[in-house]
Amino acid sequence: MDDNDDLAELDTAALDVLRELGLLSTEDWANAMSDRGFGHRRDMYELVDTVDSVDLAFLPDMRNIAVDVLLDGRVLTHRLTQREVASDIIVAIDDLSPITTLLQFAEDPAGLRATYRGVGDDEIFASLGIDDPFWPHSEALVLPQGTLSDYEQGDLVSLVVVGGVVRIRAVDGPLEQIDVSAAVREIVPEDTTVDRDAVVYQLMHDQPDLFTQPCPPLSEIFAGAGIEQSEDLVARAGFEFDAAMATTRTNMVSNTLKSRRRRGTCTRPVR
Repeated sequence: MDDNDDLAELDTAALDVLRELGLLSTEDWANAMSDRGFGHRRDMYELVDTVDSVDLAFLPDMRNIAVDVLLDGRVLTHRLTQREVASDIIVAIDDLSPITTLLQFAEDPAGLRATYRGVGDDEIFASLGIDDPFWPHSEALVLPQGTLSDYEQGDLVSLVVVGGVVRIRAVDGPLEQIDVSAAVREIVPEDTTVDRDAVVYQLMHDQPDLFTQPCPPLSEIFAGAGIEQSEDLVARAGFEFDAAMATTRTNMVSNTLKSRRRRGTCTRPVR
């Protein structure tokens, strides 16, 4: 067995420990691994800090959680557009990404696949007749052809996780009306952004019965709570996402230049 096999086994063991113990900080996770005889706490911290798995997720406070366990039995819904119905491709980013994370770049046993434009899978879109390079603009959930043949624009579909398998189901009957406005606003403070999936995972962790029946799409729930979305981030209504992104880019460039100056590698422009 080579080093890569050993590392893969340790990653698997680490995820099993996380599933057993539930929500853990990285330090507590490392300590739990060390207490179980997998290695020194320092080495285990480096290990769990670099675990790369679709089954691993984070809450807003950066504690770790086994998302495959958290999502089992959960249901999220999405309101279809005409383009989605015609193509059997759903734009997942606003409503379904907390679940589609389990499908990243791999086909689910039920035939569902989550992918992105420009990440090696563009032939999938071409094969389905999608020649618009700007659609889907973000995460796409690709369904087996004909899945949405009986749907119309505005209809609701749901994703449900059953035993680790993601399934798409029709939404029949009335939706469960939930009010999580206060909880969402407590998780999302003013004047900052929070990862949207992390917010949903926090809600699920705090309320185990939440999202176990079809309810309105996340985009509608967030809007009702006074929360706006921008790609994978959410913030209180009125937050200037573009300005915040510009500031982040400026700070990154500034920090890079400072680092180069300290190393003596920053060059002056030629006049």
